[in-house]
Amino acid sequence: MLDYLCKWIKYKIKRHELVLEIGSGNNPFIRSNILCDKFPFSSYERAAHSQIVIDRPFVVADAVSLPFKDKSIDFVYSADLAEHLEQPQLFFQECMRVGRRGVLLLPSMLAEQLFGWDFHAVMFSLENDKLIIRPKTNSNRGRFGNLFHEINARDRHFSTFVRKRSNLFRIEYQWQDTINYDYQSTTTDINDLWSRQSSAEHEINAAPSSWQVIKRTIKSLLSLLVRKLFSRY
Repeated sequence: MLDYLCKWIKYKIKRHELVLEIGSGNNPFIRSNILCDKFPFSSYERAAHSQIVIDRPFVVADAVSLPFKDKSIDFVYSADLAEHLEQPQLFFQECMRVGRRGVLLLPSMLAEQLFGWDFHAVMFSLENDKLIIRPKTNSNRGRFGNLFHEINARDRHFSTFVRKRSNLFRIEYQWQDTINYDYQSTTTDINDLWSRQSSAEHEINAAPSSWQVIKRTIKSLLSLLVRKLFSRY
């Protein structure tokens, strides 16, 4: 909860800045003024199929075709979205078009190879301050099935390690004006190309437990308080 409360501070978001979150899903950023998601009625590719949160201005839109004017957004926040897109470079171009600066949170190569999410289309690494996009293939994707998901859920020591060493499992890429990236196409045989195992059009929503409802309500109230105190929007 402390990370949820304070994470926005390290991005040095000013009171006058308008924050757009793309792919807000079930756990929106506390400082986001506007939420944007393509699938308000499906949670197929969200953690535990959790229902989407809509507790502030919300826009339904595709990440590669955003309905916002050029440079109309001061700060663009996106967590765990780009890896779902087969052409994330189109999303990056839209971020640069509508936003002045922002942050991208992405799973690292290590995370992809350990956890192996079937519905992720590409993988990322950060090399010399440049995001490297690699398509998934049957040879570079994770080989452990749900093993590490189960360990993470059941083993407190392992989950603590993942949380405390998040730099190993997560890329945090802050950008201003330009997202520096490179798409590395594969030379692998076409039969080795990875085919996504799911589609976000599946209408799956898991009803939240009583505790989850309480937690979501607390987070929404905290977000409202932060936006009232630290945002003019």
